[in-house]
Amino acid sequence: MKLIVAIIKAYIVLSCAVLEVAVVIGFFSTSPKTISDFFTFIIFIIICSAMIYWILRIKKPKKTNIPMKQVLNNSNIDYFTLQADGNIGVFNDCLNLVQKTKKIDTFFMRYDLGLQKIVTLKEAIKAKTISIPNINEMENNFVDIAQSRKKSVLIATIDAEYQRISKLKTPKTRHKHWSDLLKQIEQYEGYYHDCKDFYLQQIQFIKGQILNNSQ
Repeated sequence: MKLIVAIIKAYIVLSCAVLEVAVVIGFFSTSPKTISDFFTFIIFIIICSAMIYWILRIKKPKKTNIPMKQVLNNSNIDYFTLQADGNIGVFNDCLNLVQKTKKIDTFFMRYDLGLQKIVTLKEAIKAKTISIPNINEMENNFVDIAQSRKKSVLIATIDAEYQRISKLKTPKTRHKHWSDLLKQIEQYEGYYHDCKDFYLQQIQFIKGQILNNSQ
């Protein structure tokens, strides 16, 4: 359909142009000329030129006005999607460290951060800005891994400090470092509420080291 319209337009433009040239040649090649002939010539030229312009004019594309509400909604969707991707990325980093680290500070710092990201993602799911079907599975898996490793992390932290402190030369220096370790470990007592006896055994071991280096 567009091709047919284009052919018709081209035919009309060409016809007008040829006719206009013929009239111009005829007007200037004949004489005498009256005022009426002159005005008729001018009007004819104007009409032909107007038709050619009207057919060949370039139409400006129509502006598509997107409602501001729709723009904001689309922006929000993009924002929440990017934010969710970022939170999932941080969560996966936390999961990786909780699985591998032997340092108790890193372990619980990443454990808390991972749980915070889960809460944030759940709030986004509740607000229907994102969809993560396995969010509960992610959370349960994360907590189970942390629970299964928290004892070994505590032992690994104490063992690493024992190896380091044992190399110190003076009892006074060893006493100070064991005391610092005790303060560090006591920060995490609440995380061991379900294995209190195990936790207290580790605390007693540290206190015994402090006592041995008090002299």
